[in-house]
Amino acid sequence: MTKFQFRLDSLLRLREARESEALRTLADAQRRLTKDRELKKKIQNQIKQSLENLSEIGKRPMRLADFQLEEDFIRGNRQRIVITDQAIHRSLKLVEQAMRHYLLARRQKMIVEKLKEKARADFKQASSRQEQKRIDDLIMTRLGREEREALEESEDVA
Repeated sequence: MTKFQFRLDSLLRLREARESEALRTLADAQRRLTKDRELKKKIQNQIKQSLENLSEIGKRPMRLADFQLEEDFIRGNRQRIVITDQAIHRSLKLVEQAMRHYLLARRQKMIVEKLKEKARADFKQASSRQEQKRIDDLIMTRLGREEREALEESEDVA
């Protein structure tokens, strides 16, 4: 009996490589998005801390220069948040694009895998038919030989 050989095996390997590359790209895009979100959270925490410092103005004396410095820091961080929001938006688009690319690569691989499964089932069915034919031929040969021997014995007796 021969071994199953899938004629599109090289295409399957290529599709698997494309899928894994798309998955790596998706993971990179997701890491970038996470990094951008963490940066935004860090900036927001800095703004919160600065606002708390300003709210304590009545509790401790603060020079005008220190007050202006805190205000400038908050204003600058708000601008950084806008820039970070834009980076998050770009990262989200990249994640969506990478996800679409990954899903397409996954579907293409699954198509070839289904073809392989069908080819394997066809191969098994053909192998079973071939084996059954071989068994039938053996039985017919044996029956034919037994009939000849029986016929020869009957001629010898006669």
